[in-house]
Amino acid sequence: MMIPKDVRESITSPNHEIERRREEFKQYVLKHKPDEIIDKYLLFGTPYIFRDDENLYFELQKEIEDYFGVKRGNVHIVGSSKLGFSISPQKRFRDWTIDSDIDIAIVDFNV
Repeated sequence: MMIPKDVRESITSPNHEIERRREEFKQYVLKHKPDEIIDKYLLFGTPYIFRDDENLYFELQKEIEDYFGVKRGNVHIVGSSKLGFSISPQKRFRDWTIDSDIDIAIVDFNV
């Protein structure tokens, strides 16, 4: 598949939003407990990849919830797709790219 030139350029140019998010995350980690970090950065809010279309995020969550029969709010996008950058030890702070995968966590003790 051919990626349009404007999309390709936007992917390869420096992303100031990701830079801002990464620096904010680093500062937050220094001052807060792990459970607060998890709540704020992994469980709360709209994932980076859906920042321009929250409705699409809602529809993806709903489809996964319906498929697995889990309650609302138990499906989470995690990783670089959530944050805009990776926190994996092997890829720490590497920017999300169009080639990144989408990591989805289902947290439901009733399944």
